[in-house]
Amino acid sequence: MTASKPNPTAYIAARYGRIHDARNTAAILSQHNITITASWLQKDESEDQDHSAYPRIAAEDLHDIDRADLFIFLSEEPTNPFGRGGRHVELGYALALGKICVGIGPKENIFHHLPQLRFAQNAPDAARIVAAEHQKCSELFLPAFKAF
Repeated sequence: MTASKPNPTAYIAARYGRIHDARNTAAILSQHNITITASWLQKDESEDQDHSAYPRIAAEDLHDIDRADLFIFLSEEPTNPFGRGGRHVELGYALALGKICVGIGPKENIFHHLPQLRFAQNAPDAARIVAAEHQKCSELFLPAFKAF
């Protein structure tokens, strides 16, 4: 019996003001059989106003990143003055875990020029990058699992 590859999983990070763009990106990636682990995309937007919930929300976000194979983030133009920067913390966490990281949009800062980051112009391009990276990982690790 041949083992089937599980679908890749991805966490999506974005400035909270772009939650609708992030949800649209999630829908496109889902159409490409990529499972989204970012539970923040399913929450009521009013929850963002409850500062007492922030510690729990942050812990949930990190757990969602832990469960993901890949980390995808919607970047901003470097001149955009908006945003609180949570996506940058999440990116650092994903990099520290060795996750494959894909940005959608322009490179915002010097860390976006690291060689382990990949960039796409839009969600369909990101889906192609995810599929290619997932295939590479499967080719590397699947033979080792079949040996057992």
